[in-house]
Amino acid sequence: MGYTKDYAAIALTIFVVVQIPVSLVLPILLRRFHSRRFWLIVESIIELVGFILLVLNIEPLLASALIGIGAGGLFPLNLLLPIDATDNAHEAASWSAMIQSAGYVIGALGPIILGWIYDATNSFTSAVVGMIVIVLIMMIFQFAATAKRSVNTLHIQGESTR
Repeated sequence: MGYTKDYAAIALTIFVVVQIPVSLVLPILLRRFHSRRFWLIVESIIELVGFILLVLNIEPLLASALIGIGAGGLFPLNLLLPIDATDNAHEAASWSAMIQSAGYVIGALGPIILGWIYDATNSFTSAVVGMIVIVLIMMIFQFAATAKRSVNTLHIQGESTR
């Protein structure tokens, strides 16, 4: 995006270093405010704001910190989603393995895809816009995964009254 390699290295360092304390503080925040959905959406919004700052070319170091805060909170929270979306430990383990496998493949392909987008458009802006779209899609999936499973609850309650 026109910055020097040194500036980019500092931004990357900020992104990585910020994730550590966020990952350590998040369990404390979860004890105080129990809603995983709330924290998933908050962390996603923080990450989204960081990407928007990058697109608008406004203070990339702040953008890197915000993206790091989002990523530092979203990673452990997303690892908990199979627990919310399943009924037993076996299902949760299966979902977790599937999600992590797909996630790491997507994560490995991310830099390649971003490179292709850059080569095709000669701009990182379109690649960052693509990441904004991915965060928005991720928010939809997070919201759906943490929705109350009222159908299962009604089914179980109906069986217990018979």
